[in-house]
Amino acid sequence: MEQTKFESKDGAEIHGFLIQPADLAAGTTPPALLRPHGGPQSQYANEFDFEKQLFAANGYAVIMPNPRGST
Repeated sequence: MEQTKFESKDGAEIHGFLIQPADLAAGTTPPALLRPHGGPQSQYANEFDFEKQLFAANGYAVIMPNPRGST
């Protein structure tokens, strides 16, 4: 899992995480799943999450943006 930043339509920086499949071949782009956070009372963190690891183990990149305006 790696931390990443996204730019929103209005230019605001959005923090999030990206999980790539472990067996991703160089130069390939895997299918991706967007898993937005339900918020607003928490955020994604650099910690183990079975569901996201299961998706990555099956060949998907998992994009997890943290919500804007979360407490």
